[in-house]
Formats: sequence, structure tokens, C-alpha cells
Amino acid sequence: MNLNNKEKYIKIILISLMSSLILVFSGCGGKGSNSESSAETEHISLSYSIIDLGTLGGNLSGARSINNLGQVVGYAWHPEDLYGSSFLYSDGLMIDLGEITDIANDINDKGQIVGTSGIVSYLYDNDRIIIISNPDWSYCNAHSINNKGQIVGESKNAFIYENGKIEYIKTFDGNGSCAYGINDIGQVVGNALLTDNLTVSAFLYSNGVTTDLGTLGGKFNAAYGINNKGQVVGTSAISDGIISHSFLYDEGKMIDLGILEGDEVSNAMDINNNGQIVGYSRNISKDTACRAFLYTDGKMIELNYLVRDNPGWYLNIAYKINDNGQIVGEGTINGKEHAFILMPNK
Repeated sequence: MNLNNKEKYIKIILISLMSSLILVFSGCGGKGSNSESSAETEHISLSYSIIDLGTLGGNLSGARSINNLGQVVGYAWHPEDLYGSSFLYSDGLMIDLGEITDIANDINDKGQIVGTSGIVSYLYDNDRIIIISNPDWSYCNAHSINNKGQIVGESKNAFIYENGKIEYIKTFDGNGSCAYGINDIGQVVGNALLTDNLTVSAFLYSNGVTTDLGTLGGKFNAAYGINNKGQVVGTSAISDGIISHSFLYDEGKMIDLGILEGDEVSNAMDINNNGQIVGYSRNISKDTACRAFLYTDGKMIELNYLVRDNPGWYLNIAYKINDNGQIVGEGTINGKEHAFILMPNK
């Protein structure tokens, strides 16, 4: 790898690290204390039942995505926590996708799954694993797949993978970009360095045009999810530094969704076609655990208070929500981090 490529590689890694900064800052898991009064949620009729997805024999698992059929993907550890692999959870069973699949990031309504395996990515389709790699670069991360089978991720720069080919997305002429989400129309969201190679800004790529979504006041933001209405969610710094808030970008405007009471930072991870948003919130100064949230009807609500019969769970991160309102993520139960599904009670 020559010097120029090495510099670009470092900047791509930097973008990925910045995008996950809040999540990894002193850890996001564990069981924290709730700052909101449960009385504040008593007027909310929405409630959930929780399903523990378990593991593949080890102590750790996490759910990253759910499709509209209720199928879930993520990662789980094997006995003695010697290694982990991707899983598909379907019809009450956790299915191991194999040792070469480190983590599954997304699943579409056709059951096609994308994820990462070391420095390459994979597409799992009809019990067959197809390796996605880039001959022009040393690594490839696939983050999302839509119902047309289009895949987005990053490998040197943000890309769309379709019909066996990687095509780069033109962003802002900086030295690095990442794509995190794609809807069924083919609109893509992510983040990219601007030409100063210092500012990282969220982008929306639609019909060959890349739009800078701006920020809430700082020099860093990232867009993670987009629904079929073109509504975008993510996180944005509100000033210089690492303090950032969840945002909704809708009809050309970035809206600050705020934080849970008592917290400092929040991150919106996904939005469904009904406009419901999920993510997590945290107080980094006090090094507290993350708290999963649902944003609906103009209010951010801690999900821990919406699981009415909560058998010892503490919900840390909500990653995805499907159009049926089912939510998946990671939480803590009996001191162990497990994948969960929240099922809306009717």
C-alpha cells in the first residue's frame, strides 16, 4: 500500500470510528439506572413483550436488523466464547450462518443477508454465501441491503454493490466516505469527509446527486437510516466536541430530536415507513450505560419503561424497527448482553 493509499485508509477508518464514537466511548452495555419517572410513561398506551434470542452457546449476542417478516440477524458467541459468528433468527430458532461470517448487519424481506467477515463482506442468499470484496482496496464492509438486493457499505469510499459489481458513490471530494443505509428507491445515506478533510458530514445520495445534510452546529454527523419516504435519521454534533444529538432530516430540514432526560448524547439508528425512530441515549460524563429509545409522535421514550413485564432486562441499544413496530437490539439480562426482539402488545 503506497503512502497516499495508506493516508486514505487511515481517514476511512477515522470516519468509521467517529461514526461509532458515542457507542464505544467507555462502553455502551451494562445495566444503568433510569432517570425518568415511570409515572411519565403511564399515559402511553404503547407497550411491548420481550423475547430473548439467546446465543449460540456463549455469553454474548446482539441483534442488528429485522425484516417485515420478523426474521432477525446479528452476531452471537459460541461455547466458551472462543469465537462468534452471524445468526439468522427465524420461527423461534437461532441459525448459525457459519464460522466465516463474523457479523450480520442487515436482512431484507427476501431473506437476503449482508454482513462482514474479516476484511471482506458477504451476501447470504438461499443458503449460499457470496463473498463481496474489492480488488482495488484491502477491505470491504457491507452495512445494508434493500428489497431490490442493492447493497451499500464502504471500501475505500462509500459504494453500491449490484449485479456483482462495486460502484463508488461520489460525495464531497474528501478522502473518505461510508454508506450505512439504502431504501427501496435506491436512495443512500452515510457520511463523508468534506474537502478540508476535517469536517465529516452526513449525505443523501439520490438519482445521482449527493446532498450535504448539514449539522446541528458541530463538525461531525452521520446518517444511518432512511425509509421509503426519504426521511433520514442519524446523529450530529451540536457544537465542537463529541456531544451529539439524534436528528431527523425531513423535507430539507434537520430536526434535533434531543436526548433522554439526564443524558448528554443520543444516536438515532433507524426509521420505519411509519416514521417511528429507534436508537440510544447516554450520559458520557457519568459513564452510564446506554438506554434504548423509541421516538414516536414527537416524543423520545425510554424503551425500558415500555416493556411492562420486564423480567430483569435492561435495554441498551435499539438498532432497527420494522413496519410492524417490532424492534431489535442489545440489552443486559442476568449480567450478560443478549439480543432481543420487542413485540408490540395489541
